[in-house]
Amino acid sequence: MKIKALFPSCLMGVVLLVSVDVYPLTVHFDFAKADLQVTNISEAKFDQIAREMKDYPYAKLEIDGYTDIIGPQRVNQKLSEARARAVRKRFVEYYGISPSRIIVRAFGEMRPEANNGTTEGRAWNRRAEAQVYRLQPADVGTDRPAL
Repeated sequence: MKIKALFPSCLMGVVLLVSVDVYPLTVHFDFAKADLQVTNISEAKFDQIAREMKDYPYAKLEIDGYTDIIGPQRVNQKLSEARARAVRKRFVEYYGISPSRIIVRAFGEMRPEANNGTTEGRAWNRRAEAQVYRLQPADVGTDRPAL
């Protein structure tokens, strides 16, 4: 992802990217569903990311949604967005993370992690993933140049 897409142009030069942390938050979904079920998620990983977001008040959370290859591409694109939004909703409603700090991206059937030719592979590809971009104001004790 391009860093410029993380925050409005009015903040360019005012905010520094400190680090990008990809968390192994991978939420899997049932076929053709975007329902987030507590039994299907790792609560510890959600807690870890929520703590990170609270520890870094300028951080942005990016959530990416995916599908397997079954079904029309247009439907899969919408389904992957619904999956990412389900994860976003949990962070907003359960952990109190501001929606303005969360970026949702949908990749549909692109970027599979497993072989879509097997049942197990397709199940693995029905997922959402998260990564945290740690940001801080440019004037907070750092020698790094502004973006």
